[in-house]
Amino acid sequence: MESKHQIEIERKYLVDLVGELPQPVVSDILQTYLLSDDGSVRRVRRRCGVLPDDRPRFFYTAKRRIAYDRSFEHEEEIDEARYTRLLAERDPQRGTVHKQRIVFSYRDQCFELDRFVSPALDHCLLEIEGAESADQVSLPPFLRVVADVTGSSDYSNANIALRVPQGFQLQEQVSLLPFNTFGIDALARRFAVLHSVDDYRSLLRSQLLSQMPFFVLGGGSNVVFTGDYQGLVVHPANRGIRLLDQRDGFCFVEAQAGEKWDDFVRYCIAFGWHGLENMVAIPGCVGAAPVQNVGAYGREAKDVIHRVHAFDIATGLERWFDASECGFAYRWSRFKGDLKNRYLIDRVVFRLESAFRPLLSYKALAAALAAGGNDSPSAAEVAAAVSSMRDSKLPDPKVIGSAGSFFKNPVVPLSQAQQLLHDYPSLVSFPVDARHTKLAAGWLIEQCGWKGRDQGRVGVYEKQALVLVNRGGCNGSEVRALADRIADDVRSRFGVSLECEAIFV
Repeated sequence: MESKHQIEIERKYLVDLVGELPQPVVSDILQTYLLSDDGSVRRVRRRCGVLPDDRPRFFYTAKRRIAYDRSFEHEEEIDEARYTRLLAERDPQRGTVHKQRIVFSYRDQCFELDRFVSPALDHCLLEIEGAESADQVSLPPFLRVVADVTGSSDYSNANIALRVPQGFQLQEQVSLLPFNTFGIDALARRFAVLHSVDDYRSLLRSQLLSQMPFFVLGGGSNVVFTGDYQGLVVHPANRGIRLLDQRDGFCFVEAQAGEKWDDFVRYCIAFGWHGLENMVAIPGCVGAAPVQNVGAYGREAKDVIHRVHAFDIATGLERWFDASECGFAYRWSRFKGDLKNRYLIDRVVFRLESAFRPLLSYKALAAALAAGGNDSPSAAEVAAAVSSMRDSKLPDPKVIGSAGSFFKNPVVPLSQAQQLLHDYPSLVSFPVDARHTKLAAGWLIEQCGWKGRDQGRVGVYEKQALVLVNRGGCNGSEVRALADRIADDVRSRFGVSLECEAIFV
């Protein structure tokens, strides 16, 4: 067994992935902190590669900080039996940290990137050993630095362990303001956060879902609350992404329901798992993707979903739904229809491609890339173009509350579309099949004069008529009233019915 003593010098940064990583090596780490009576930080670690045949290794570490950016560290590899014995000395104030360690090299510098599964952090934590100052660090272009947190006690792993959730808990009278992007304040009578599969099972055993109304709330990016919710709000917060298999040119990747969709897309781009690039920067969580069949710029979730894992709410039994069983259609699945409130989704498996083939069927995207002289874009370049286009016409929900695209693009019979195109030659439309055409709801709304207009404390975004926005302190009833007026005007002028993509609760 190896043992080492060293002075550890490191710098730490909070970062986001914005490109493909060079030959990353990934391991899964469970890190448990132990009681200490001499002021040192003691821990044991179980580390294992992510491939099915990888065997775990076990380590014991004692660390004492001697300066803000350096520590004296003793580390030794131990056997599983000693690891198990040491677990009995765990610090009861700290939970076990679960993270993915991603190691890669860039310009002869070794980088360690930690992506925390539990507790979940909003950003990855980048550690660079041996660099005494920021001037000695050449940060890769495929990482976006959020903050230098070198020496910050908030981002020591020992203090991160204090944030580990302690299992399923039911809360009362919880504000939903932080959980919806429209920025509407409402209360949930009861609120349950699910951090793990055990939390899902505990919730189902409690029978709460059969005793009161419930609503599953992920990222809250397509929800408008019209008042306090008098039932149970279930918030999936389970995290984790792993490669299950690679065969026949495909990568089968599993993501937990509580993963942020944009984080998941960027993670897949970083590892060279392709097919999601056009759906970058969509708000919300992975668990909502098969429910809503999210999509953008020519790609939909149904194109890449392999299967969906869910719990039967009535029985607690688990089952898989193959993509063919989900009934996918435009912004629709069986989970919004006959399976609504019958199953609770906890994870999704995606079938992605090993080789990148850009999907440029969306004319504006192709034109944006062509304008930059890029006729053979990489996955990261396609994602960057999509992000830029979204930023140019969609508000940042951290600044202006919204639910993204508020209305679905209506699908009408081909004969009706042909008549409308005759009357309005500039009408934006897209073929669906031999008998149907999809119309651009934003164009219809803009022609009715609503773009940039307000009605009290809610309005239509000045850069995109498809988006309704919170001008400050609006409530759900005001949003519904504006949506109804817009739909009435479109119906009156064009004879086309608009359906809300956002959900009123």
